[in-house]
Amino acid sequence: MKSKVFCGLGLCIASKFSPPPAASGRRTRLSTLIVGAFLMSTSVVHAGDRRDVDCPGTWIPVAGKDPPCGMGFSGSVEAILAIDDDTEQSIIVGGSFSSVAGQTVNRVARLSSSGWTAMGSGVDGSVGEIALFDDQTGWGPEIYIAGDFSSSGARTVEGIARWRDGGWETVGSGLLAVADSSRWISDLTVASVGAEAPALYVSGYFTFVGGPPVVSLAKWDGTNWTALVGAVDGYIAAIESYSPTESQPELFVGGQFSAVNGVAAPCIAKWDGRTWSDVDGGMSGGAVESFTVYPERGVRELFVGGTFSEAGGAPSPNFARWNGSDWMPSQFLKPGYRPIAFAPLDAGDSGGKSLFAVGPPGFVA
Repeated sequence: MKSKVFCGLGLCIASKFSPPPAASGRRTRLSTLIVGAFLMSTSVVHAGDRRDVDCPGTWIPVAGKDPPCGMGFSGSVEAILAIDDDTEQSIIVGGSFSSVAGQTVNRVARLSSSGWTAMGSGVDGSVGEIALFDDQTGWGPEIYIAGDFSSSGARTVEGIARWRDGGWETVGSGLLAVADSSRWISDLTVASVGAEAPALYVSGYFTFVGGPPVVSLAKWDGTNWTALVGAVDGYIAAIESYSPTESQPELFVGGQFSAVNGVAAPCIAKWDGRTWSDVDGGMSGGAVESFTVYPERGVRELFVGGTFSEAGGAPSPNFARWNGSDWMPSQFLKPGYRPIAFAPLDAGDSGGKSLFAVGPPGFVA
């Protein structure tokens, strides 16, 4: 799961990607989400003028117990999606928990103005990603979850499931464990590439019926799974669709790797629908963990966060911007203090949306 910030029902929630530990080969552990008016023991920074924002981090109980310990969940929370369907806002939460606020929910639950409710039978394993996707089959936008699970009640739903007609159902053949019995999902994102219709992209370590032995990046077009990247010498952590002009966008992937499908591309690569290519030298000294697209002074740019120390060969600790042709390294974050997440949010000052960065105390240089 890439680093993200979500807002809904008056809450702002940040999440942080934790890479798969090398000692366990291909397993991943995803950090617990922290919920509050913003965040306790973090800093929030307005990227436009690099000022600290006064966010004292007042905790808001959302599940019957005082945060940060528990919040009424019986296990960790690893994914969240805010939905506004013009009639009611709700938040979909996934993780390793089996109950919330005393209700059995089995790893996925919905929070609305009426409280927490289960979503069908839930699933039998952890949920690490949630997305909203319209496959153009007449059902409209639907909720998709992905993680290390195999069933929902009596239904087989391998690694990914779609919420339809009051229950979770399989998405094609699903995302299967590879030969070493491992499976993990790092990101689930709806994106457009070139002139193609939006599709659902998923990264991690898995396979599917008819696919190669190991898949690091795949696309679901509403009917079929297609493998875009096989095994990589590391992992893919984040996916984003980006173009400086909003036309003919390319798919960017970030993580810790040196090449994608044989193309040298340290930590970041882009796909134009036909070929993979390097992004002007990429990153060094660490990994890419998050992407956010934001119009900086009228120009759409790709904001990149992670543990890297350089971008395009120039010093740029933990953060850099890509404008479609060049890297714009930055020195405004302290080395070793990586941001948890970036998010364009309404600052409440009549200036429209601004980009905010959330991170540990003192992460701004």
